Amino acid sequence: QFSLPTTMEALRSYPGTSLFVYWFCSIVFMDWVNTFAYERVPEPLPPLPDLGFDIIPKATGTFYPADLVTTSVTAVAIVFGLREGLRAHIPNVRLMIMVYAILLNLRTITIIVTTLPICYEHGPCREMHLPLQSRIVTALAYAFALGFGVPGVVQCGDYIFSGHTTYIWLITLHFIRVTKVGRLYQTLLYIWACLGSCAIIAFRRHYTIDVVLGIIVTCFVWDAIFARLELVQLRGPQNLLDHIIAWQAGIESGMKLVSQEDEDEVELGVVKNAAMSPRKTT
Repeated sequence: QFSLPTTMEALRSYPGTSLFVYWFCSIVFMDWVNTFAYERVPEPLPPLPDLGFDIIPKATGTFYPADLVTTSVTAVAIVFGLREGLRAHIPNVRLMIMVYAILLNLRTITIIVTTLPICYEHGPCREMHLPLQSRIVTALAYAFALGFGVPGVVQCGDYIFSGHTTYIWLITLHFIRVTKVGRLYQTLLYIWACLGSCAIIAFRRHYTIDVVLGIIVTCFVWDAIFARLELVQLRGPQNLLDHIIAWQAGIESGMKLVSQEDEDEVELGVVKNAAMSPRKTT
């Protein structure tokens, strides 16, 4: 007899779809809160003293290197994911998006709690800081701009912590976890992420504290989620968060989470079995 599934059964059957809805709602809500920070920006105040501004010379120009770093690390992660088998890495991708959504939730709190002065003397947030016409339209414009410089979209007040930095380091951590690349390529990727972070400071898009906190918070949340995942794999889910992690990792549905260490162990086991198996003699 045919029966409609319950809401929970439907959600459990489509973890990726449910996660996408959570991520999309998180980014729209964060940008909606950002509109309040936009109105709270203390325009008359000069930029705060910043050690990074003192060390890194101010860069100018229409080309923004942080956008290049953002798109390039995304492209590299996609290419390597396709090369090594996209389906095997789907649970890892879902966990990465889950971490990203959590970081958006944390950023929603920090950008409204403390609104810093604009970190440059001349620029869009000073010359084009106009009253909002529609809060929801502005929030959607922020969301679909995805942090890129879109003409007509002036996003101000979203300082603590840096969204570009968060995304760059999240993709970097994801790439290193799921792909089989050597230490040299990992080091180069870390250097590339550091250069992107420095570019954000050089172009005065964020204070240094925004970038530093972006790196620290991203690494902390990443490590916390995957540390919890290891406990779930060892002893099973113990609370609601564990069940959500297991659900997105595919553990409850029988899928196995693939990481670089897992693949190395599998290859090592194959070599050992081949060495220990007796050879046929003619």
